[in-house]
Amino acid sequence: MTRNQAFYLDIGWQPLLKDFGLAPSHVLRKAGLHEDLFSRGGDGLTTDEYFRFWRALEAEAGDVMFPLRIVETVSAESFAPPLFAALCSANLMQAVQRLAKYKQLVAPMSLDVDVGKAGELTVSPHWLSVQTDVPYSLQVAEIAFFCDWPGLPLASP
Repeated sequence: MTRNQAFYLDIGWQPLLKDFGLAPSHVLRKAGLHEDLFSRGGDGLTTDEYFRFWRALEAEAGDVMFPLRIVETVSAESFAPPLFAALCSANLMQAVQRLAKYKQLVAPMSLDVDVGKAGELTVSPHWLSVQTDVPYSLQVAEIAFFCDWPGLPLASP
């Protein structure tokens, strides 16, 4: 299976950054990306550019707790189709499977989803084609999202 080589920053990043108190244009400039990236669409980011974006977020936030705070800032009110699909899932397994399909389109990663015989769910993030260190804040934010994001369905209704 061919993996994406370009990853698109969701339009939801712009209001999320503003809610977090960061100027999107400053973050993009610090990452060496076009300041109008969110409004112009077009080409996606390479893995290196994606990681530069996260490193710029770290630098602009200036807060060691940034990855946890950004997960707290994400809300159901900020519409993003994959998050909406996850929220509308019947259970956590379905939510994670939906997010796993989307994740490989927007980040140089995949989510492996496994259900054990006793029904335990294991979600393992894997970084694809990584030539450099994955930003620490990105790793923490990905894990924190599944541990703390309100609204993910934890059980069948």
